[in-house]
Amino acid sequence: MPSIIERDYWMFQVALCMGSDIPKHPGVSACLSGGSMLAAVGITQRLSEDADFSVAVPGGLAACSNKHGKRLLDALQCKAATRLGITAEHLGPGGGNLFRKIHYRYPSVLTGAHDPIVQSDMGIRDIDPAYILKLSAQPYLARAGASLPHGYSASEIVCMHPITVLVDKLDAVCWRESTFGAAPDRALASLVARIRDHYDIYMLLKWLDGRGWLSAQSIEDAVTHMLHSDDGVRARRNINRPRVQPPDSGYRSLRVWQPGTPQYEHMLEAHPSLRTMVYGHLPAWEQIAAEIRGCPSI
Repeated sequence: MPSIIERDYWMFQVALCMGSDIPKHPGVSACLSGGSMLAAVGITQRLSEDADFSVAVPGGLAACSNKHGKRLLDALQCKAATRLGITAEHLGPGGGNLFRKIHYRYPSVLTGAHDPIVQSDMGIRDIDPAYILKLSAQPYLARAGASLPHGYSASEIVCMHPITVLVDKLDAVCWRESTFGAAPDRALASLVARIRDHYDIYMLLKWLDGRGWLSAQSIEDAVTHMLHSDDGVRARRNINRPRVQPPDSGYRSLRVWQPGTPQYEHMLEAHPSLRTMVYGHLPAWEQIAAEIRGCPSI
């Protein structure tokens, strides 16, 4: 656990560095997204595995040449490493010049730690400015009451709107469930491997609803935005994987959240494993599933 907390601290520092302007690349936004964003801004009470960034550029993905994309990602990769005094390694060659996986190596203060890293997936995407926000964020150490230097304990970070994370996770659950008919055992294993997504969805629904940001229309708009952004990525990376449409009765009707189905029962059995990730209150699986299937907006 101490190693995960230390990694979370460095993930937060990387996210802070990404929020500042980039010389020679005006108008670019590197937005923290996914589970790391949910943890940093306090939507969830769990520690994330990596720090993912969606990068918005003026004119969108279509206006970004491979040469410009490479230079931009190089600049982003180096910015955090230089400011923090750590090293960054681009793991290639996957992703071409518009997407990359990065390992940031940081100095651990823990006895016996060996080559600790923050892993980051970074990609240039089409992002509507309406889905880019600045939200107050903290590392876990600050939430736990540790005394940290000013600027290291809490700050605003640039991030994707949480509703984009919600629809992305709903789409991912839908995709995994679609494979059940052809390979039930593999599909169940895939659902369990991402059991944290269901906790995240539960927490997102409550957070968005509490701010008046959850409605059928806002979900529909976010899904449209997700599909448009995905179209650009597919075209540039030559991805041909078929899409899966949500059920006519909505994501809330997916079988994984319906009592008595094999998917539901399998997740019920696996749910206690989340305790190793969630440091705050962990709702029972029955409560999580009931909240999701009872949400009329999805």
